Parts: sequence; structure tokens; C-alpha cells
Amino acid sequence: MKKIVFAIFFVVFFANNSSARNSAASDSCIFHAIELSIIHQYQRADSLLDLFIEKNPDHPAGYFFKAACLQSKMMDYENYSNEPEFVRLLQEAIRCADAALDAKNRTDELENLFFKASALSYLAFQQGKEKHYWRAFEQGIQAIRLLNKIVKKEPEFYDAYLGIGTFKFWRSQLTRALNWLPLVPDEREKGLDMVKLAIAKGTYSRYAAMNGIVWMLLEIHRPDAALHWAESGLHQFPGSRFFLWGAAKSAFAMNNFSLAKNYFGQILHSMAEDSIASSYNIYICHLNLAKCKLQLNDVAGAKKEIDFLKNMKLSKATKKRLQKQIRETKNLTKKIGINSKSQAANSK
Repeated sequence: MKKIVFAIFFVVFFANNSSARNSAASDSCIFHAIELSIIHQYQRADSLLDLFIEKNPDHPAGYFFKAACLQSKMMDYENYSNEPEFVRLLQEAIRCADAALDAKNRTDELENLFFKASALSYLAFQQGKEKHYWRAFEQGIQAIRLLNKIVKKEPEFYDAYLGIGTFKFWRSQLTRALNWLPLVPDEREKGLDMVKLAIAKGTYSRYAAMNGIVWMLLEIHRPDAALHWAESGLHQFPGSRFFLWGAAKSAFAMNNFSLAKNYFGQILHSMAEDSIASSYNIYICHLNLAKCKLQLNDVAGAKKEIDFLKNMKLSKATKKRLQKQIRETKNLTKKIGINSKSQAANSK
């Protein structure tokens, strides 16, 4: 159940990049804030969203994007101390959307339905993170129903296709063992096509969809296509860690270890420049660099990475999260030892 909640409901909306298309939601503050958050300029993005909320206190967009920007920062920095504020903002977005819908203002009905669905998706993720899986499932399903209602009324509301397509893909991927049953169809390709439609025609969802499709393609072992989309994102937003992670993972899955090493190195450099002390992400990067260097026959370089990992000071909580990776480090230590002995023997 935990895997379903995290895979479906979090990927529905990447960080903070889906939006409706008209009225106050198309305000330049919103669009610019989205771009700023993609390149990790969180404080500037937050200030713009505060300005939007000041001008539009009853519109759900400002609260939703402010919450989404906050979650982007929390994930990027691996610091979740602001989760209560994150939840409060989402609840405020839903309250504003419901108030507008109750007023039966048909001119912005779809927009308000969209922001309600978006906020519910984020709340579903948060509920799943807190292990309230059934509540997360209910909120996620409610969000998808609202999105389907939107596209039924307006098929050209392309931003909504990101959430629907993502849901179809992950639901099919996670139930693929049952896809032979008539009531459990394999909709992965259909889901991918809907996400591609959001990339091509979405107003604000293009880069959200571009990031999301990277992880979908990696899940079904198409790393070459995943790398294409990750690098397309980097072309638009050079240095964005969101796309750098996708590019690094894609290159590694392609066995292009030289390129993967470059991308993991860029992530580390970027975190250092922004003074991000995320032990978890730093560990992941150095472990992957060790793997890349070992594959490239740079045994000394791989050993240096392993030595760095062994000397890292990790909290109990981080060690628990890194249990698998710590086992990998121990296995790599053995491999490096064997390779070092082999090289020494060959040099005699």
C-alpha cells in the first residue's frame, strides 16, 4: 500500500508546476514563481506568491503554489520541518476553491476544480508519508475524479492530462501482474501519451510533465528516452537539480558511466554552492560516483569515494533511510579490495 500511495499520488504533480490556464492563475507572478522554484530560487518565488495572495486573497492558486514551492524546497534540502505550514496552505487552497465552487461562478469552475484536485493530490502524498494510507488513497482518488470531470467538460484543458496520465501509468505499473484480467487493463502507454500531451500543450504543466515522464520511463527500463526528457529540461533550466537527478539516473541505467559521473558531480557541486547539508543526498551521490568510477576502472577514485562515505557523520534517522545503500557500500568495499589486489598483482 505504501508503494502505491507514494508512486501514484506524489508523482501526479511534480513539485509545483501544474496550473490552470485562465483568470488569476495566469498572473505573471505565478508563472515566474514556478520558473524560479525549478532553479531553486525559493525565497524569490515565495515573495512573488505572497504578492499574488495579497492581490488575490480568495483565489486558491497562490496558496497552492506557495505550498508546492515549500514542498520543493523541503525535498531539495531534505528538511521537512515546515510540513505543518505546507498542510495549512493546501487546506486554505481547498477552502478557497470550495468557496468559489459553492458560489456557482461558472466562469472559473474548471480552474477551481483543478486547484482543488491539485491540493488533494499533495495532501494524499502527505497522508501517505505519515502512513495514513487509506486516507491518502481516498484523497488521491478524489483528485483523479475531479481531473476526469474537468477534461470531460473541456477536453482541451491540457494541464489536467498530466495528473490523469500519471495515475493511469502508475496504477498499471503497480498492478501489472493482473493486467491479463479484463477489468485491469494495461494503460501505461496511454498514460505516457497523456503526459506527452501535457508536455506539448500544457500551459504551466510542461516542465512538470517533462520531469514526471523521466521517472516513468526509467521504471519501464527505457533510460535512453528518459535521458532525452531530462536533458530537455536541463536545456530550459540549466543546473536544475530536479532534472539533474533524472539525467544522472538515466545515464547510469544506460551504462553511460562517464556521463552519469558528470551529472552526479554536478548535483554535488550545486548542493555545495547552495550550502545544502543533505546527508542523504550527499551519500547517494558519492555512492553512485563510486559505482561509476569502478565501472570506468578508476579503482583509486572509487576507493576515495568509499572512504568519504565511511567518514560521513550520519544521524540514526538517515542511517535507517540508507540501510540499502550502506549495504551497497560494504559490497563495493569488497569489490574495490579485490580489484586493488588484482591490479597490484598485474603490476608485478
